[in-house]
Amino acid sequence: MESGWHDAEKEWGPNDEIDGKMCWAAQAACMAQYWQDWYVNAGNILPQGTPTGYTMRADGYRASNIFETFKANWSNLGGLSKFGLPWYFTGEPATEYYTHGYNRREGWSKLTTIGEGGYFSETYPSADSFFTKESFYNYTVTGGGTSIQELTQELMHLITVDYSVVGLTLEFWNENPMSYYGAHAVTLWGFDTDDSTDLITAIYITDSDDGKHGLVRYDLDTHYDGADIEMESYLDESLKSDYVVSIDRFSALSVAKFVAAIPEPSAFGVLAGIFALAVSTARRRRK
Repeated sequence: MESGWHDAEKEWGPNDEIDGKMCWAAQAACMAQYWQDWYVNAGNILPQGTPTGYTMRADGYRASNIFETFKANWSNLGGLSKFGLPWYFTGEPATEYYTHGYNRREGWSKLTTIGEGGYFSETYPSADSFFTKESFYNYTVTGGGTSIQELTQELMHLITVDYSVVGLTLEFWNENPMSYYGAHAVTLWGFDTDDSTDLITAIYITDSDDGKHGLVRYDLDTHYDGADIEMESYLDESLKSDYVVSIDRFSALSVAKFVAAIPEPSAFGVLAGIFALAVSTARRRRK
């Protein structure tokens, strides 16, 4: 499948100083580009100056113009796309960015340019309005007792009913001794389910760290009576003895209102390429 997904690749640079820690921004860029695709194909015109699409970088990778916008306005540190996404749409991050002091916390990405962003501020004048109107959804997996049944139900609804793009946060654990190592943000576009149980068995993601422009399929497994969902095939074989990778949480950005805005069934054909992957993979059965 060559459409229906987006991938923002990092530029890295020596010691990762360019964008090596901005996986959250790559995820936010993929989610925003997906939203804009639906926005345009529903008959709207992007506000003047809104970044979109891709250009070829000097290193040979296709650069997401939305991701480059994040890099120009945020520092190269860790963060959450729930701050970056509302900034991109409204011009301000989520309220807790300031009220909970994330703008002062060491190790968190900071806004470096005040007054930028807000490409859809006429539609969403504040971060609060963006979350309210766009059905931006957060869900904690690890530590919350989430079973593979619950994960399947949540993702199936988000992708096939709410027409959402989903941002996953993965957590890395040292296997021996078991201890937290770090987190990473990727973007989910679809999944496979089992013939007999209808439960998720694998997911399809794009990852700013993998050096590939495109989708990669990863198997899932469950442990501890189904409460922890792990990605068995995410790591190289040489690393599997040292690390465990689990799905920690996810957020979702819905475009359902643009689907409803299409006037005739035939017009949906224009959108088929954009959304085909998410729908088809959600309904696939592993053979």
